[in-house]
Amino acid sequence: MSSPTDGYQPAAGTPGPQPAYGQPAYGQPGYGQPAYGQPAQAPAHGTPGYPAPSYPQALYPPAPYPPGPYGYAPYPAMPSSNIGWAIGALLLFWPLCIPAFISSSKVSTLWFSGQFSQGLQASQDAKKWGRLGVIIGAGLTVLFVIIYVIIIIAAIHATGTD
Repeated sequence: MSSPTDGYQPAAGTPGPQPAYGQPAYGQPGYGQPAYGQPAQAPAHGTPGYPAPSYPQALYPPAPYPPGPYGYAPYPAMPSSNIGWAIGALLLFWPLCIPAFISSSKVSTLWFSGQFSQGLQASQDAKKWGRLGVIIGAGLTVLFVIIYVIIIIAAIHATGTD
């Protein structure tokens, strides 16, 4: 006699008997084991039965950077925005801090949009304008200190008793 469950096949879309937790289903390979009749590890491309992939190389140029953990090419290191030079220019000679701040604010936007050369150029421009502002501001400060010292010395000699 056969029982009603002999040869039982669940209908499409309904789950069949479930294995115990952590066990593979009947007829399925265990975790980390190859499927039935399959080699443990696929041989390298070019061996019989596993030909090398054929696709036109011109359509797929090599990536400029090695792929990252998820297959994407990682961004190269972003250059400094040189905001410090812009702040220094703000403190010492404010007219040149304006182009320094504008250039420094463009660096990250350009860099993360993939325009690496424009981002690097914006970083260099921010540094150039910031340094120029700091140098001019420091030079003017030294010049004003010298002028004030000369004025004070002249005033002391003019009011002094001879």
